[in-house]
Order: sequence, then structure tokens, then C-alpha cells
Amino acid sequence: MAILTDEARRELFLERYIPAIRNRYGDLAEKRDKNNKYRRQRINEPAQKVKNRPYPGASNVEVPLTSAITQTMYGNLKNTFLMRDPFWNIRPVEKNNEERAEEARILSKFYDIISKSPTDLNLRAVNNTIFYEGGSLGTAFVKTIWHEDEWTYKRTLEGGGTEDVTVKVHEGPAIMPIMEEDVIYPSGVDNPDRAPWVATIAHLYPYELRHREKMGVYEGVDEVLGENEDMDDASNNDMVDVNRQREDERQGRPAGSLETIPIYEVYAYFDAEGDGVIEDIVVTIHL
Repeated sequence: MAILTDEARRELFLERYIPAIRNRYGDLAEKRDKNNKYRRQRINEPAQKVKNRPYPGASNVEVPLTSAITQTMYGNLKNTFLMRDPFWNIRPVEKNNEERAEEARILSKFYDIISKSPTDLNLRAVNNTIFYEGGSLGTAFVKTIWHEDEWTYKRTLEGGGTEDVTVKVHEGPAIMPIMEEDVIYPSGVDNPDRAPWVATIAHLYPYELRHREKMGVYEGVDEVLGENEDMDDASNNDMVDVNRQREDERQGRPAGSLETIPIYEVYAYFDAEGDGVIEDIVVTIHL
């Protein structure tokens, strides 16, 4: 995976892809509105707090059809998954070899622990989101990555004072569900794996940005937080405002209550070194 170390190549990348991402984001506005509508209907939430048609104070009851269908599909999907226990069942090729059979049993147990552990794949919790989104919207995107995470805290010393202690929270594969409208790629592409670029949006709190900066994952965090230090003033950025509003609606919070910052991870094929060799790169940006 190439790294854009040359400033000129960075500028060229931004000039080439940022307008495309912005334009495509705007094109998907109708899709985002539809998804918000389905998310509202699946929890039987009326379109407005007060209904004044056909007369003021009219009955404001949402028909629970979408909710009933969503819960049925979600339950069926979850039941199908839970019936596979363990999820991975390893069998030896040599059926009559007891030693290989014991090794297969141990491996099955090991992968079963990995799949269920909250500090590893955590499949049950992750699938709750995948099944609920996929069952109600028809599509669920998932990003499977090798994830390393650590956390630093202060420990008080016996003689006084403190020291920084860093612990490893996660190191291994991770499954990350992504909301359908948080995945952007060019129109007319039937297979995102072959798209010239794909952008995913992560909605992060300021402390998460600082944490990743300390880990060496992000740079330029001061500039990003400087723009969003007062989140009420961030409404002049349409992309920030729309994402905040959508997330508030999804979680049932009052509008404007969520203070997250959209960070874009752009996966693209690009001549990173200017030598004519097209490489697959990942660029993290804030728009």
C-alpha cells in the first residue's frame, strides 16, 4: 500500500478525487432521505410530531407494517446465524485419524471463542447491525480489516506522581458495519470492488480523533478540531450538517445534539509516485 509522501502528488490526488466525492455525495441525497424514512418507519415513528391533516390535531399513528416486516426479517436472519453453533466447524480430512480429529476440535473451539469474544470479532453484536440494516434496507456494507487499537491512561505511583500506561485493546481482524449511505463510489459501477475509488465515512467524536492522532494514525487533527470546536458553528458545512442530522434521527436524539465529525477514508487507484505505476492507496481526509 503506497503512502503519499510527495506534497505535489497529494495536491493532485485532492484535485482529482475531492470534487468527484462531493458531487457523488450530493447525488445520493434522495437515497439518504429514503433510508431515513425507512429507519423512521421501522420503529413506528410518525413523520411529524403533530398531524394537522385533514384537520388540526388529527390522529398521528404510524401504520406498523414496515416495523412488523423488519422485525420478522431481522428475527429470521438472526435465528439462521445463531443456529450455527459453533459458527466455524472444522473437520479433519482423515476421518479415522483421532489425533487430527482432536486438533480439529481444538481449532473449532478456538475460532468459536474468537468469533464470540467482544475483544475479537464479536460476531453476534456486529451481526445485529448487519441483519437489521440489511433486512430493512436491502443492503449492508461491511469492512473487514486488521485492526490495532490501544488506550493510554494515567497510573498513580507509590511515591507520588503519575506515569502513562498504554494497553493494547485490540490487535487482529475486525468486522465494521457501515451504513449504506456512508459508502460512496462513482455512479454506473455495478461492483464496488472494481470501482476506481470508494469512499467510506466514519463519524468520530473529537476525543477519538485525538486518540488516533496519538497512535500515529491521523495528522492535522488541530486543523480539523479548530473548524469544529464549536459544533453549532459547523452548520455552514452542508456535509457535516446533513450527517449530524441523519445520525440524530437514526438514534432518536434531538436535532443537533450529536457532535461528531465526518472523516472520509478514500480507497483509490492512483499513481502515488508519478512513475506511471497505478497503486491502490488509502487516503484519510476531512471535507
